[in-house]
Amino acid sequence: MKTKFEDLEIFKLTEKLSDEVLGMVIKWNNFPKNTLGIQLVNTAD
Repeated sequence: MKTKFEDLEIFKLTEKLSDEVLGMVIKWNNFPKNTLGIQLVNTAD
């Protein structure tokens, strides 16, 4: 069951952004993924 917070449009948009960032970063080579990528995913999440 979703809470009212999860029904907010901004929540849905940020969840989509987080998923898109992860989808991009996961394709990167190990060094950039393990340095910048981890920080970027954590920030987006």
